[in-house]
Amino acid sequence: MPDALIAQLTANQLRVQQAFRHDAAALAQSYAPGKWTARQLLLHIADLESLFLDRLRRALADHKPLLLALDPDRWTARLGGGFRDLALAEGLFNASRTAYTELASSITDEEWKRTAVHTEYGMFTVRQLVEKAMWHADHHLSQVEAAVAGRPWVKS
Repeated sequence: MPDALIAQLTANQLRVQQAFRHDAAALAQSYAPGKWTARQLLLHIADLESLFLDRLRRALADHKPLLLALDPDRWTARLGGGFRDLALAEGLFNASRTAYTELASSITDEEWKRTAVHTEYGMFTVRQLVEKAMWHADHHLSQVEAAVAGRPWVKS
């Protein structure tokens, strides 16, 4: 795997870890009315990281596996509640991202071209799956950062 992608995965993991350090009051804030709170965003990042690990494993081990779409709002409505332990969610994220980075480090030049089929977005290469996982955490981290700073998030 290109060193730059490994470095990005690792740097992104550190940013997520730092985001979990905010106090409960900061994490209760949202970046806009009616949007997810910083806490819900962190739970979503953790949940999806484990999903991304599963997708990468299947893309590498199976022949053009089918990757099921999900409804993030439904997941957050059921799984983003106050009953969740943030320390456990952080552990889930860290374990998933560490395993993801280890697996991504082992990908051969030929394996980067392997494909999987997403039920909503169609064909993805392994490289695109890795890039999507990094984008996802970065995207939601920018929302977390806006929420805890008490400012609106502007899509870039």
